[in-house]
Amino acid sequence: MRARLSGFLVPLAIAAGCATPPPAASPPPGCAGDAATVLACVRAREDAVRSLRARFRATTRRQGESHATNGVLLVSKPDRFRLRLMLPFGLTVFDYTRDGRRSAVSLPLRGPDNQGADDGAPPFGDIDLAEAFLRGEYAFPGACSAEEDGAHVRVACRDGDGRLLRELVLDPASGTIASEVSHDGERPRLALAYSEYRVVDGAVLPFRIDLAYPQRGVALAIEIEHYQVNPDLGAALFRPVELE
Repeated sequence: MRARLSGFLVPLAIAAGCATPPPAASPPPGCAGDAATVLACVRAREDAVRSLRARFRATTRRQGESHATNGVLLVSKPDRFRLRLMLPFGLTVFDYTRDGRRSAVSLPLRGPDNQGADDGAPPFGDIDLAEAFLRGEYAFPGACSAEEDGAHVRVACRDGDGRLLRELVLDPASGTIASEVSHDGERPRLALAYSEYRVVDGAVLPFRIDLAYPQRGVALAIEIEHYQVNPDLGAALFRPVELE
């Protein structure tokens, strides 16, 4: 399913409370070895994060407009995540839930015909969210090869016919992903850049994520306020909206 999620992205908080300040920055440990070893190291670090809770601030820019909002993300690999979004004064405007193959979207400020307040979020699809949050084979589809490119490692993931699906740039010095680009045919569909990496409970995580849809002129800057790594997230938290 590739449901288009319309309306402006305005993140929400699942739990109340003040944001915890991010930990003091410390250089993440690097990944030594050839290009293939660096790729394996980076993927192993991602796979070690089995679940995640994140609170963040986000700024959406489109057609000269800018919207600043807040939000919380819940991830339980391999196939559950929830993104709930709300306005600064507490109204929920967006709730996306995925549990295995089931997914549901709720836009409370819109009517049953999807009309109502235009809060201006970029139109995410299921595949975009899975690539960004569930990772694994979504972020590294098909067959992926790595090669050294100066101080970085470039990764190209292709399907069985050799068509480019994703490109990633890795930084061996910090053992992190610097950027990713997903492709539809020959055109880039979604671009992500990661920065301000810090070590949180043994995991190396970005505190700044910049997302862009080049073909739509939409950009989203995310600043993480707090991570919780490998928390116990019950199945009820990922129940599709229509079942609640």
